Amino acid sequence: MAVTRKAPLASTFGDAVTAPAWRVKPTWYQVSAQGRMIHPDSERRMAARMNPRKTVELEAGHAPLASQPHAVADPIEAAAPPSPAPDRLPTGAGPGGPARPRLTRGRRAAQRGSVSDQAPGRSVHVRRRTGPATSASAR
Repeated sequence: MAVTRKAPLASTFGDAVTAPAWRVKPTWYQVSAQGRMIHPDSERRMAARMNPRKTVELEAGHAPLASQPHAVADPIEAAAPPSPAPDRLPTGAGPGGPARPRLTRGRRAAQRGSVSDQAPGRSVHVRRRTGPATSASAR
């Protein structure tokens, strides 16, 4: 997961939020009951403050999207409006929506021992070591 995460903007920690979206938009909340990064009781308090339409509690740690992707996707799919019929899609759009930059990151890259992320104007490639670590001083 560290390869796909991006550093937050410095302003994230200093800017005041004046109108949180959860006060005016419908919300749903997922609590990780085995989370150790954010205590589950704190998550439940945050959920209660947001007054979500539904709160889902999963027996998962801090990253349930990695450990229980279907359980995380179910409430999202239930909350999302149905997709239009394929014959009613705008020109150039597929069932998943408009075309997006292709990301070549996934199972095949992980099996090769590398992960790459390619988007317009950007290319990143990270190679993982498969053998024991070596250094100039160890030779």
